[in-house]
Amino acid sequence: MEQMMYYGWLLEYTYEGDTEKQDYYTLGQDAEQLVKYVYRGTDTADSDSTTASMEQIQHTIAAMQQGAAEQTAQQSASTDTSKENSRTVYITKTGKKYHYANPCGKGTYYPCSLAEAQSRGLEPCGKCVLR
Repeated sequence: MEQMMYYGWLLEYTYEGDTEKQDYYTLGQDAEQLVKYVYRGTDTADSDSTTASMEQIQHTIAAMQQGAAEQTAQQSASTDTSKENSRTVYITKTGKKYHYANPCGKGTYYPCSLAEAQSRGLEPCGKCVLR
């Protein structure tokens, strides 16, 4: 019990005032609160306040897990975008389109990144890109 109170206090102290890590701060407060009164003998493990503290801890942990899942999804989307921008496409010196296939039609094609082709104002080819 003492160790649980210590860890709760440590979380609370470490993340106090950190708005990005507010869930850790709240978790620390709730963990300390949960154990403190049972340790002192003023509450029991089955009392209403202990049960409410436990529910609050479960709610905070669920919020933290949801936040972690959202962050993972954002990182994955960011990685997918950067992979797509670094994709090799093919362009001609005088063309107005970029291509996934080399060759897509007649002409001499040169490789470049998708990001570079888009920065030059080239549009996707209707045959090989927009299928």
